[in-house]
Amino acid sequence: MRPSSIFFLSSVLLPQVVVSEGTIQEICNGIKNVWGCTAKIELPTGAAAKMCPQKFFEYDNCKTKLKYSYLCPTWKQPGRKCDGWTCEPGTRTKWVDVPCGIIINTAKVDLCGVVRGAMGNAGQQFITKAGAVCSCLPQALEMVGKDLFKSVQNGMDFSAAVSTMIQDIMKLQKCMVDNGFKVEDNKAEIMAEDLSPDGGWTVIPAAEIDIATYGELAAAISPCFIGACEPDLIRSFFTNYLTKSKELMADKIVVILKEWTNIFAIVEKKIESIGEATEILFEQVKMVPDKIEEIEEKVCKDDACLGPVISEYLQKVSQAIATVQTFKDVKNATETIVEVIPKIVTLIGSTIEVAEAIPDVSYFLELIISGKLRKVEDILESIKITNELPVLVTKLQSSTSTILEFITTYSGQGEATIALIEEVLSTAWEGYPLEFTTDSSGNVRAGLIEIQSVIETNVMVPFRNVTNSIAALENVLDTLPLKAGRVDLRAGVASYRRWSFVSMDLPCTRQKRATYEVVGGFRGSFDYPEFYSCRYGPKEVPWPNHHIPYIKFRIQ
Repeated sequence: MRPSSIFFLSSVLLPQVVVSEGTIQEICNGIKNVWGCTAKIELPTGAAAKMCPQKFFEYDNCKTKLKYSYLCPTWKQPGRKCDGWTCEPGTRTKWVDVPCGIIINTAKVDLCGVVRGAMGNAGQQFITKAGAVCSCLPQALEMVGKDLFKSVQNGMDFSAAVSTMIQDIMKLQKCMVDNGFKVEDNKAEIMAEDLSPDGGWTVIPAAEIDIATYGELAAAISPCFIGACEPDLIRSFFTNYLTKSKELMADKIVVILKEWTNIFAIVEKKIESIGEATEILFEQVKMVPDKIEEIEEKVCKDDACLGPVISEYLQKVSQAIATVQTFKDVKNATETIVEVIPKIVTLIGSTIEVAEAIPDVSYFLELIISGKLRKVEDILESIKITNELPVLVTKLQSSTSTILEFITTYSGQGEATIALIEEVLSTAWEGYPLEFTTDSSGNVRAGLIEIQSVIETNVMVPFRNVTNSIAALENVLDTLPLKAGRVDLRAGVASYRRWSFVSMDLPCTRQKRATYEVVGGFRGSFDYPEFYSCRYGPKEVPWPNHHIPYIKFRIQ
């Protein structure tokens, strides 16, 4: 006979035994008799012969006494008679106890004591956890087998039935935990995958949606599905949830956005600096042609400057000045692009307001009624900043594109112009003696060096101030993730699994038979359960997932 786990034995002579290990419900039949140790079990202790009375006949020499008279004379009474007795033989009936069967002796013993004796410490652990095993576990296993549980497990439903099931699940989970069956999860694994800062991600989570929060959310939303929305319930839930999320998510985002605001204040000053540097540049440059012409008139008499090198050099000077003149548009460009800054600051300020505020209940009602809030992952719709932040980044990228185009245009031109000016300044006249054969006084050479000095002072220095200011603006913008394609921004819900493992030693039984023989050859037997330790499980009991909404971004 195969062994069977047993929890109940009646106190009649032949105990009823559970004969299946297959289901926890079968195992738990009659649990109340073990839980609390109120059950008794009858076990054989030995046997004795059953004695029955039996009639026997035995011969009796004096079964009947007969009285008679006889003469017993004396001197005084010669006719005196005396009484005498005589025996008459016969048979007498006799009853004797003789073996006629067998009696099997039993004793009622405490069932919990038998379990402890068979299993040791494991037996006491079973008795302690019997309540959880047989009141929580069967119900939990039944519940997780329902189709609705799959929706609850993955957060795919907010119906009234889900709300009711969640309340039942929470009670069963507490019962299991209270009786020593801990809840395990793969949260660490999910955190390492979806919510890890590895790869340059900045992760900003919202408040976790645990089973209790899920139940509250379903209770708040489900009336809307039958056309009976309760605004107070909805307002209460989202106020509490978004307040918790604000502490985790919005406050961090606001810090980042305020940093952006500060950076754009610096950007504004840098743009203004470019405009000021450009004004100074052209105040200096406008005097350069006259100064050069004055020098040429002084030193280039009698065709003294007609040598090929000097002629080419003077043309290069004119080219450099003309190239610098193309930067006249920089001033107007700075006045145009600086107008973008207040718009950007306003955009950021509006997003900060969204991050810090909790929407009116009408916003949530619209989400529910429109079907945008039907499962847990839709909770992101209620956290407006998760939608507003990507929009903000896109708008900022668009708004700053004119600034970036300005930088790209003029930084490239600036490098080319500086290279041209440096050619003018780096020419060493000692290497061209044939150009100065008629310059016995050295005036031509001195005039050319004077032109270089004018270019250095009135062109190169102020022009470098302009290009350095543009470079400084670019450096500031590089601290912002606003260049197209640089920002990888994602919002989602990371869900992690939860479960309990049930694995424990149980008191299993197998039927045993005690056989006895007594005087007279009488035989008898008594069937009783023999206890031994057997293993149940491991059996996994799944619980609903927990969910972590998040925003994460990185600058690539």
